[in-house]
Amino acid sequence: MQITFDEAVRFFVAVTASSSCYVCKADKWEIPFHAENNKLCFLIPVGARQGGVGAHNLNLECTSCGLIRTHRAETMREWLDANPLEGGGEIESV
Repeated sequence: MQITFDEAVRFFVAVTASSSCYVCKADKWEIPFHAENNKLCFLIPVGARQGGVGAHNLNLECTSCGLIRTHRAETMREWLDANPLEGGGEIESV
């Protein structure tokens, strides 16, 4: 399971564009990236299986108060695969 940073940005802009922190109301979130490849998001295996496949989470952190918001990576991947970027390329990182 892999999700690139650009794919995560595309998902969050399209699906959760008006999603502010429910604790402090800030609207800036940090997407963690993989230590060995900063083009990939850091996904956390949850130790559970979903449809026979190991499940993973992507945690976002509010840059204001530190709240952790969790998204299931497999659900994100399904959306990304169902909504390919027009032209087939990746977007520029924000």
